[in-house]
Amino acid sequence: MSYYATRSKDLNQLFYTKRSTKRQEYHGGAVFWSPRKIREAQAREAVRKRDEVEQKLQKAQDKQQRKELQLQRQVELEQKRADRLRLKEMRDAERAEKAAERAHQIEARNAQKAQHQAQKRSRTASRAPISKNKRQKRLVDDRAGDRAAPAASSIPPRITSRGRSVNLPQKFR
Repeated sequence: MSYYATRSKDLNQLFYTKRSTKRQEYHGGAVFWSPRKIREAQAREAVRKRDEVEQKLQKAQDKQQRKELQLQRQVELEQKRADRLRLKEMRDAERAEKAAERAHQIEARNAQKAQHQAQKRSRTASRAPISKNKRQKRLVDDRAGDRAAPAASSIPPRITSRGRSVNLPQKFR
C-alpha cells in the first residue's frame, strides 16, 4: 500500500468517501488508491464539508429570520390588541357618558314635571272651575204646532231652482 492509504486518518476519509460516493470504476475486490484518486476524494470531501457548513449556516439564518418574523408578528398582534382595547374603552366611556347624560335629562324632566304638576294643582284648586258654554237648545213653542219656520229668524229661507227651501245653519248666518 502507498503512504496515503496507510495513514489511519486518510483511510477513514477514504472509506467514508467511498461509502458516500459510489464510484463507477469499482468492480469489487481490493482497491488501491492512487495519489490522484486520494486528492479527488479529498476535494470531494472538502466540497461536501463546505456545502454542509453553508447549509447549516443557511438553516441557522432561516431559523433566525423566522424567529424575528414571529417576534415582529407578536409585536404587531399585541399592538392591534392594545388598539382594540383602547378603542373599546373609549366607546364604553362614551356610552356611559351618554347614558349618564340621558339619565340626567330624564331626571331633570321628571323634576320639572313634578314641580309643574304641583303648581298646576295649587292654581286649579284656588280657582273656581270654568264651565264650558254648552250649546243652547232652541225652544220650540208647543203652541206653534206644525210650523217649521224658525221664530227668531228674520231672513226668509232660500229657494233652489227646483223650488225647494234651503235652511242655512246658524254658523253661516
